[in-house]
This record gives sequence, structure tokens and C-alpha cells, in this order.
Amino acid sequence: MEHNDTALTTANEDRISMQEAALEWLITKAKKTDSERTEGAYKRTLGQFDAYLRTNGSRLDDEPRRVARHAQRFAFTSYEEPERELSTSTVNQRFAILSSFYTYAMKQGACDVNPINYCERPTRQVAHAAPHLEHTYIADALRMIDTSTLEGKRDYALIDLAVTTGRRAAELAGLRWRDIDIKGSIMTITWVRCKGKKTLENVIGKKTAAHLLRYIKALYGPLDAIEPDAPIFVSLGNRKRYKTDKATGETILLGLSHQAIANIFDRRLDEKRTHTARHSFAVRMKKLGASIADIGDLLGHSNYAVTSGYMKDLLSAENEHIDALENAFGL
Repeated sequence: MEHNDTALTTANEDRISMQEAALEWLITKAKKTDSERTEGAYKRTLGQFDAYLRTNGSRLDDEPRRVARHAQRFAFTSYEEPERELSTSTVNQRFAILSSFYTYAMKQGACDVNPINYCERPTRQVAHAAPHLEHTYIADALRMIDTSTLEGKRDYALIDLAVTTGRRAAELAGLRWRDIDIKGSIMTITWVRCKGKKTLENVIGKKTAAHLLRYIKALYGPLDAIEPDAPIFVSLGNRKRYKTDKATGETILLGLSHQAIANIFDRRLDEKRTHTARHSFAVRMKKLGASIADIGDLLGHSNYAVTSGYMKDLLSAENEHIDALENAFGL
């Protein structure tokens, strides 16, 4: 018995605490994502949940079902504005982050159960998702852009590239000159800042490439004089166009932020949710006959089931037989 008690004491002493597990988990997540926004969401959500538990007389390693009850309330509550109703996507993101932490903590021996498994997650509501736009609507919107101006050239090239590649706003914002390879009439873009630290490549359509080069030349001049790190889509406002590197004193041209891209979409397409372009790309590809596998590969999905569910949600309100149905009724 004494031997067993000693062994148990030693095992408990070797077991890391939940706070240690939290720090290690955050470090691990930081290494796996290139997105400061995503990393910030991990830190913010876990920090707020820890504070929420302490305020309610609990802790991260409390009895699992007790933690689950707190997590259930926390996930639906705005930390800054308690009266504000959170979107389904935000609630599910919180559950996903907390579940990821507890899964890591279990692997490290800090706890034995993932309390988030006891929580009831809301069903994803399609109404919260960005819509897709008809290709004719986008074409009309592009024709309305005055491309005699630098701003017009930029906005046209941005939207054109977004709807023909399906890339996310963060990936468009992170595009640099070194990511673009031109060999003869073929332009290839390597996207190195994709979600999940993936690297993807797109051979760009000839018309899209021409629009993009028209803008780049208007912005930077001769292509052979452009610095490799030069951002492609840049701010053109007087106040936010440049920043000064504190280490070198060099003036650096700023790339567009996610919000700036959303503002362009709002102004040009009357839709500020940037995923609209990605969804429009996916739907148009499907209607042109592309397979779920092809669409999934181009979107960067690791699981085609995700792509299938994605397309089902986007097309749930459409009836491809509507024209024939109206004709059948003599309408």
C-alpha cells in the first residue's frame, strides 16, 4: 500500500497543471497559424473563459460537468456586451476553441475529460453565411468601375482575382510580388498564407492576369524594379498609405487590411462580407459542371464532405428546375 501511495504521489507531482497546459497550447497554436487574428481569438477566448470560471467560483480543472454548464452559458454571452446576442458562428467558434484546448490538456495529462463534449452546440444557421452573387451581377458591377483611375484598377483587379480563384480576404491581403510567377503568357500565384498554414497555387486566367498586371504597372511602374516583398493590393489613402520601419527608418507601403477589402466589396458589390466572392466562385464552378472534389481542392478544403455541405448550404434556396416548372404550368 505504501508503495502504491508513493507511486500515486509521484504521478500527481509529474502531472502538469491546467495553467501550464494552457500556456503550452497557446504556444503550439501560435506555431501552427500564420494569422494574428486567429492566434488572438485563441488567447482571447481561453482567457475570457478562465476569467468567467473564476468569477463564478470555478476553474479550468473543476468537475467536468460543472465546467460544461459554465461553458454552455459563456459561449452564448458577449464578454463586452452581455445583452448582445452572438451569432451561431461565433458561438460555435468558442466551443471549438475550448474543445481544442481541453483535447490538448488531456493529451498532456492535465485532465481526463473534455467537458465541452457535454455541451449542446447550436446548429449552424445559413442566414449568417455570406451569400453568393450571380455572375451577371458581378459582371455588371465590374463594368461600373472607372478603371482610368489607380483606385479603379486596384478594385477591379482585386474583385476579379477574388471571384476567379475563391481565395479568402486574408490571402488576398497577404499577396506579395514574390508570390507571382510569370513565364510567357502564364501567370501562377503561390498563396503562402492560406488557412491551416497551407500553400496553394493557382494558374491565373489570361484576362484576370492582364487586369492584375495593368494595376501593378500603374502602381509600381516597370515589373523588374518591384521589390519581392512589395504588397500587391495597397492602401491608397493619404493617411494610411505608408508606415515607417522603426528599425531601419525605411518608409513602407502598406497592404490592404481585411476591413479595407470588406469596404471595397461593400462599395463595389454592395456586400461587405468578403466570403461573398469565395462563395460566388464555388457556386459558379458547380453550375459550370465542376465536381465537388475539384471545387474542394481549389478552395483548399482537406475534407470533401466539408465542400459538399458548403455547396448544399449555398444552393439550398435554389431550384434548378424552376424554369421548366413554370413552363409546365403555362406561366
